[in-house]
Amino acid sequence: MMRPVQSVFFWNLNKISVFRPIYGRRGANGGYTKDFLQSPAAQYPSISSALGFTGQQIDVEYRWPGGSEPNGHWRMSAVEGDMRGQLAWPNDHPPAPWKVGDPENNPVVTLTGDPALQDPAQADAVHEAIIASDVRPWLVAVKLADEGNILHLRVYLENPPAGQEERSLATLPPALRARIAGLPNNTAGGAWDVARRAVPRAAALVQKIQEALVSDPNVLLVGPPGTGKTVALEDLRALYESSVLFDPELWENAWSGENLGGGRKAVSLVFHPSYTYENFVAGLVPAPAANGGFSLQTQPGPMLAMAHWATGAGREGLVIIDEFNRAPAAAVFGDTIALLDAEKRAGQGNVGARIARPYPREEMRVAAEYAQPNNSIDVPEQIALPRSLAIVAAMNSTDRSVAPLDAALRRRFAIINVPPDYEALARHLNVPMPVMNNAFAPVGPYTPANIKDLALRLLLALNDRIEQMLGGDFLLGQALLWHIEGADAGGVARSLVRAMEERVFATLKLTFVDQDEALAALLNIPQPPGNSPLGRWRAPTPALSSVAPSRLVLTDLSALGGWEEQLAALATVLED
Repeated sequence: MMRPVQSVFFWNLNKISVFRPIYGRRGANGGYTKDFLQSPAAQYPSISSALGFTGQQIDVEYRWPGGSEPNGHWRMSAVEGDMRGQLAWPNDHPPAPWKVGDPENNPVVTLTGDPALQDPAQADAVHEAIIASDVRPWLVAVKLADEGNILHLRVYLENPPAGQEERSLATLPPALRARIAGLPNNTAGGAWDVARRAVPRAAALVQKIQEALVSDPNVLLVGPPGTGKTVALEDLRALYESSVLFDPELWENAWSGENLGGGRKAVSLVFHPSYTYENFVAGLVPAPAANGGFSLQTQPGPMLAMAHWATGAGREGLVIIDEFNRAPAAAVFGDTIALLDAEKRAGQGNVGARIARPYPREEMRVAAEYAQPNNSIDVPEQIALPRSLAIVAAMNSTDRSVAPLDAALRRRFAIINVPPDYEALARHLNVPMPVMNNAFAPVGPYTPANIKDLALRLLLALNDRIEQMLGGDFLLGQALLWHIEGADAGGVARSLVRAMEERVFATLKLTFVDQDEALAALLNIPQPPGNSPLGRWRAPTPALSSVAPSRLVLTDLSALGGWEEQLAALATVLED
């Protein structure tokens, strides 16, 4: 599967200083003494940044189709003050794809040579033979944007011999070839930073989506508000729109991108009650007519436009839909529901299911940006959805004001449930996950750390009770307490109080409309006539006592004396 590239690192194997560590140790003489590839100072910051390197050494795994070396390292030079890095491996075990061998019988090998010679002079002769063959080899390590400290290794040749054309430098993205060609003669290696992106904010959820897309082109995220669904969609699009793609499972034809005839494109949509089939698939729109009036012209929606673009070889399209159930989704998809199933998609040797497009007797054209590789913009009368077009949608499980999702549409999506991510919130607040059978009891004065611990405990306790009372659809998402921060304990406390009043309590009031006793139980407030620092019961006047119940009034925390008193009121939620 093609995946977005973050960085590419390369070394000139014509240089003996690069060849010797790759060939392997051959005693202390002749220069064959290193179990690492020295990275020049110009390359060092790119590798360090891509791998998130901040210390003296980190683990690195080297991979290639069908094999790996998990015990590699990236480290600083052993020479103090030397701003060079060392890409290392276990003693005398250089990664197999970079070594010489027999290319005819081993797909891992690109360069011809005897890898077992023990005499340094003989090993030098292997290098001299490579120089004489004029293949001009380059070692390449690819760092993907959507995984950890893993480098995918290949060898590419400037002048490949017959039978190895697929490992030619010409198969690489033009921008990478330009950087290789521009490497100074006195420098052994260089780097190409394709996308200096941070780790996705919703990395675990994005990974789940990507894994689901391997077997199913349609994925639906379902969970309460604030659990990271929209963030995951944004992260997925950022990864998806990389202009350079690489398939780590392939030796040949592993690269794709706009300059190589492939690439990725994404479009983001938000469904709403007025969204229709005409907006999404195709419809008629007014256009100026020659006589001064107007005429109706066909216009493909994002579904057909993306399908048209993704039909091109090496292309992958992504349609992102947020608030999926805010529109009548089954009506919006209409007859294209028949094309959604994986086995109904076109591509990978499958003709795919087809339906007549809307207005088949009229011309229908996509915008130029959605043209196929041959520049065709005409939508055919019979339409199909390519397997390379993914649809990823998200919906809130708490929405009860909209129609339930149509069963026929729902079964065509792989559904990922997205509950609150407490561990993500704990990492973000820099506090450990609490043991909930231990009561919250800060020792001594409040600190920023134990105030953040209180925030996490409040979310865990409230959600445990909500799940028992209403079920998992109504849980509170971690985003409600994401911005608990401040320069000191008072600042952190005030941000927690604001978040609880403006986000948590406001949400709970809407969830428990006219259910005061249930809301009181949730917040650990005694039933009437009992009161607590967090709320009190207002009894009806005598004239209304026969028809009106006591009503719960939550405390205005900001009106309490100070932030210590406000925190004490919140902490009553956790009391036994």
